[in-house]
Formats: sequence, C-alpha cells, structure tokens
Amino acid sequence: MSMLKSIVDQQGQARKVVFIHAARNGHVHAMKEDLAKIVAENPSVSKAVSYEDATAQDKKGVDYDHVGRVDLAQIKNEAVCPMQTTTSVGLSHS
Repeated sequence: MSMLKSIVDQQGQARKVVFIHAARNGHVHAMKEDLAKIVAENPSVSKAVSYEDATAQDKKGVDYDHVGRVDLAQIKNEAVCPMQTTTSVGLSHS
C-alpha cells in the first residue's frame, strides 16, 4: 500500500497502476477502505482483489474481484498489459 500511495503522490494520473491483493475474506482484508478510496479518487488506479473464502457479507465487485488465490490466468487482462505502461503494485496476501 505504501508503494501505491507513493506512485499516486509522485506521478498522479500519468501512470496506470493495478493493485493486486489477496486475502482470506473481507474480515481480514488489510486497508480495504484505504484501497477503495485511492481507486475512487484516481482513475488511473485499478485493483484486482482475490478472496480465498468470501463470506456472505463480502460483495463481489465491491470488496473483491475474484474468488480463490491470485491466479495470473484470471487477472492477465487486468494486470498484464505489455503494450502499455502499467505498474502492478502489491501482490500481497493477508
């Protein structure tokens, strides 16, 4: 999250960033509100969040984007853009 904040602070909208994160579920999703705020305030920032075991309270498309562990096959169209300048930050697991 620190790297994401630094990129946004230093480069603003000049750089497209995809924040990749995995957590067991929303109960243990570290800094979920911070990430949502950064994504909402910065059109050049997007997220690819995976929940291994989403709960009934977790909302797909809001709290998380994918079920299971981070899987390149699931996120390659979101996070791997060889023809564009994209920075993937994170790849953390809570």
